[in-house]
Amino acid sequence: MKFTLLSSILLSASLIGAQNPLPPGTYQVINRVLDPAGNKLALTFNGNQALITVQPVSNNSNQLWVLTDFSNPTVTGNSLAPLNSGGFQVGPVGNFPTSLAALPFDEFVWPSTNVDGSFRVSDGEFDFFWGLNNATDGAEVQVSQLTGQATQLWVFLKVA
Repeated sequence: MKFTLLSSILLSASLIGAQNPLPPGTYQVINRVLDPAGNKLALTFNGNQALITVQPVSNNSNQLWVLTDFSNPTVTGNSLAPLNSGGFQVGPVGNFPTSLAALPFDEFVWPSTNVDGSFRVSDGEFDFFWGLNNATDGAEVQVSQLTGQATQLWVFLKVA
């Protein structure tokens, strides 16, 4: 009985820590997989209500994202917004599975789980995860079921 209670407490503590491991700040978000030419691919803001894609890492501010702590009544995680677009944040286009876009603020919460220094970003129920179908320049960021592939892992490089 004591083992079960202790195990439950430890599991709860690890899940709470896993749901919000990233501190607020400005980040460049880079996919774990390189493109065929060996380039790192970063989330790229393409305009308000436009799909979010990946492009080779650059110094362009359209690859900078403001991460804030956020929670709604059912989940705690992070909200991610383009640095250059007030009032918009990363959200799903329609029902899951789907693509990501910069959408008007609507309390989108994305919990993330640390996986060996990279992060797996999910919906609030941990059913769907950010990823790429192909790690290529211009690929749309998808939100789909867990595949276990490295294309669903992201590095958050804090720049401010």
